[in-house]
Amino acid sequence: MRILKGSLLPQSTVPSYRDGEKRNAVIAAMSKPTKDGFWELQHDYTLKSPSTAASYCAGRSCNGWDEWVNDAGQSLDELYRSE
Repeated sequence: MRILKGSLLPQSTVPSYRDGEKRNAVIAAMSKPTKDGFWELQHDYTLKSPSTAASYCAGRSCNGWDEWVNDAGQSLDELYRSE
């Protein structure tokens, strides 16, 4: 999954997010802070799984197969894993 340049990601994470420190270090190195508490990604960033990408975007643990949806509201799970 690719997070696109220009994406706005929250600077803070929820306390229970176990990869929060790693995520924050990676995002801070590739972004510039905005005045309203977000990081603006300066380069595309590719991650190996949809869940990791969704977690980096949300600042919390989440299931990317359910979180990522298209304009019709279909999740990745519905499009690629369900029969």
